Amino acid sequence: MLVLVVGGAFTVVGLVDLGLLWYPVRFGNAPWEFGTLSSTFDNLPMTALGVALLTLGLMWHPRLGGAWLRVAALCYLAAGLLLLVMAALYGLSALEVIGRAPDESMEAFTRALVKNVAEIVAYTAASGVLALVCWRAVERER
Repeated sequence: MLVLVVGGAFTVVGLVDLGLLWYPVRFGNAPWEFGTLSSTFDNLPMTALGVALLTLGLMWHPRLGGAWLRVAALCYLAAGLLLLVMAALYGLSALEVIGRAPDESMEAFTRALVKNVAEIVAYTAASGVLALVCWRAVERER
């Protein structure tokens, strides 16, 4: 039960943090999109850890598992798709920002780009793997 409580706390704190990054919304403003998406990818570890702990807690508690693990699997799939959409938006905003960026900021820009691409790949892959793990755990319970 402790794993569920800690996971829930990390998830809530992470989601609040992510939500505050996106307010107020300024779609169409490439520097805002690039900065907000970069910060979003940087702040995903707290939320991801919380959700992973919640999933682990559900797997340890058979009474809570079952249907909730199916919901978790679908949420992981949705998160993976959302990450792909965010990656596309990130790529488009990066292309626009790169054209406007002064030469002296290109090193920092390149570092941010490499780091965020690695985070996108890692989190998208993890979402897919965790969706599969949750779904298989439900199938094993049958």
